[in-house]
Amino acid sequence: MKKALSIFLVLITAFILCGCCLWHDMAPATCTEPSTCTKCGKTEGEALGHKPVTDASVYPTCAEPGLTEGSHCSVCGEILVKQEVVPALAHIAVTDAAVAPTCTKTGLTEGSHCSVCGEILVKQEVVPVLGHTVVSDPAVAPTCTNSGLTAGSHCSACGEILVPQKSVSPTGHSAVTDAAVSPTCTKTGLTQGSHCSVCGEIFVAQKEVSARGHNAVTDAPVSPTCTKSGLTQGSHCSVCGTILVAQEEVEALGHTIVTDAAVAPTCTKAGLTEGSHCSVCEEVLVAQEEVKALGHTVVSDAAVAPSCTKAGLTEGSHCSVCEEVLVAQEEVEALGHTVVTDAAVAPTCTETGLTEGSHCSVCNEVLVAQEEVEALGHTIVTDAAVAPTCTETGLTEGSHCSVCQEVLVAQEEVEALGHTPVKDPMVPPTLTEPGLTEGSHCSVCEEILVKQEVIPAPIFIIEPEAEVKSEDLFTESIPENTEEVSEKGTEAVEETPAEITVEEISAESSEEAEEIIEEPSEVFTEEIPTEAVTAEESPAEVVSAEESPAEEEPAEEIVEEAAPVVMSYAEYAVAELDSPVCVEAYVQAHQSWWDDKITVYAQNEDGAYFFYDMACSEEDAAKLVPGTKIRVSGYKSEWAGEIEIVDATFEILEGDGFIAKAEDVTELLGKEELILQQNKLVAFKGLTIEPYDETGAAFAYKNELEKTDDLYFKVSKDGKVYEFCVEYYLCGKETDVYQAIEALKVGDTVDLEGFLYWYNGINPHITSCIVTASAPIAEEVIEEVPEAYVDIPEVIEEIIAEPAAEEYAAESFVEESAEFIEQSFDEISEEIIPETTEGEINE
Repeated sequence: MKKALSIFLVLITAFILCGCCLWHDMAPATCTEPSTCTKCGKTEGEALGHKPVTDASVYPTCAEPGLTEGSHCSVCGEILVKQEVVPALAHIAVTDAAVAPTCTKTGLTEGSHCSVCGEILVKQEVVPVLGHTVVSDPAVAPTCTNSGLTAGSHCSACGEILVPQKSVSPTGHSAVTDAAVSPTCTKTGLTQGSHCSVCGEIFVAQKEVSARGHNAVTDAPVSPTCTKSGLTQGSHCSVCGTILVAQEEVEALGHTIVTDAAVAPTCTKAGLTEGSHCSVCEEVLVAQEEVKALGHTVVSDAAVAPSCTKAGLTEGSHCSVCEEVLVAQEEVEALGHTVVTDAAVAPTCTETGLTEGSHCSVCNEVLVAQEEVEALGHTIVTDAAVAPTCTETGLTEGSHCSVCQEVLVAQEEVEALGHTPVKDPMVPPTLTEPGLTEGSHCSVCEEILVKQEVIPAPIFIIEPEAEVKSEDLFTESIPENTEEVSEKGTEAVEETPAEITVEEISAESSEEAEEIIEEPSEVFTEEIPTEAVTAEESPAEVVSAEESPAEEEPAEEIVEEAAPVVMSYAEYAVAELDSPVCVEAYVQAHQSWWDDKITVYAQNEDGAYFFYDMACSEEDAAKLVPGTKIRVSGYKSEWAGEIEIVDATFEILEGDGFIAKAEDVTELLGKEELILQQNKLVAFKGLTIEPYDETGAAFAYKNELEKTDDLYFKVSKDGKVYEFCVEYYLCGKETDVYQAIEALKVGDTVDLEGFLYWYNGINPHITSCIVTASAPIAEEVIEEVPEAYVDIPEVIEEIIAEPAAEEYAAESFVEESAEFIEQSFDEISEEIIPETTEGEINE
């Protein structure tokens, strides 16, 4: 036993001494070492190896350094790639601009900061305020119509007003007469007018008087000769001498040289040298000289090829001098012409033409000679003057040739007139109708200068009594401009007073509301505009008292656009220019039909219309008698202030006729409100006929030479003068009104009727003229009547008082009295007023 134990101890000692152990304590393998016994150091397997992890780079900033990219083992933490330090970048300076101080605010000096980190590098310092720089505002002198200003002051740096300027009242106008200018052949004239000598404002505008036009006289053409030049046909004005068509020089024709062929001498006879002469004037140009006889010389006659008109010959021989045939040549037939047509050349205004001709294309012989056709001369057409408008320039009258378009009298540009602003007053909204804000327009061309905005009508909610059904409710008419409603609807609702029920309205209003509920169809008959409107866009939506607007679901679909509908006059009046319109009215009168067009004056109970150059057959024109109802579709337009419908078509409707009565607008003369009666049949009463021009005539013809066309005349009322017109195509020379105007005298008092046409202001087309009082005889004439004639009644009394008068029969007394009075009238008219009629003396 002891022996065995001893052996065991020996073995263990030997094992230890040999570096071995009986039981290993193996440590796990690492990144760099294999698994190893902690007792004996024995290894097993291989090292695990590092697991690299990237250490991200750090970008350096202005104040902090950065690092390069590196790596380490995620297991043991050993640094595999060391990160290197990257130095800080330093600041990137940005200038902070200086801020200049103002009159009342401080400024800043220039500074800087880093654009990367924002650190302030140079701090901005505050600069004190500068204070005002006082500048005087000089006084402004007042003008005729504009106020002036007193002196003041302001700061020239910031513009702040330091001493305000006060308004000074205007000085008022100083009237000056603008003398009339007589027209010439090419230049228009002017009527007498007046303006302010200070500011130039026109009180009485000068009207243009048409140029008289040239009186053309033909200047006969002069034919050129061989050696002398000629002239084309021209023309000139016999009045002013202006050359209308200048005569142009036609070069001399030059000689038409014809060769006088040489006559060869024969064997026995002398000949002649070649010469020449003019075939037109027969002048000898090169004289022929005699050549002595030659004697016979034999020459071969070569064969001659046939031409278009001449036969050919075979070869032969003859004497070259006397032409005696030695070997006769035989004839070969001619080939005949190849005909080519020479086209005719039409003459122009200034150049001659040619008739059609022909020639042979082979030999060029003229078969049918072309004859010269004289130049036509210009066909003069007048280029009508174009009156200037507020914004567009006009043109003076000119002329051109309608054939070659050459300008004969150039039209000159006339400056635009400029707008004449007129205020459009504000229209307050009512319980059921929207209103309008204040605006303005030009009284001449009607252009809107300041547009009137729609002021929505208040929104009322009617609370019906228990027995009223929901279908009896009604809504207010939808505004015409749905875009304005959608944009301003919310604001309008917020500004509208709280909902009003029938019980809360006054007794009088309640009765009216009940009438509306009972008969809604009679009150709300206005048609809904054709533009699509959604339920959400309507500001005038009405609901019952038991329902809340929030409970209604908005319509998802938009109503499809309806076909165009007939406008009321109120809708037509506010329609935009150049927009399509459709109206119904009754014919009151029309101008002459021409070229499938007609111009109509029409009216209904609400307003009047002017349909210009409406498409119309001659058959339909005969149907347009006064009172005929028509529906017209076209475009609303404007010409020099006149509102009209152009490019129009129409259809005749069935229905009762309507004839408008003339509305007396005398009191509106000179007032802005008169334009609201435009195109209506109106009446003017108690007007005085004024001289039309410097000649003192009571009227003037548009066509003075033929005493036809439109008639113009002037009337006055309350010291102001107006120009009226009788439109020739409306009331021609055979009408009563035309003849009545021709019979007027300056000073007559008249009542007039007509259609209120508007051209650069009031310009009625008069259809009736009644003289209510003739012009009085001048006072100076009455003063010159001898007392003996004034006392005629006393003379008659003396005759009756004489005893002998009883012996006269009644007939004799009457005859003698009539003879005495007639003799007195004759003496007065011959001695004092030879141009005064007996009828005027009676008055």
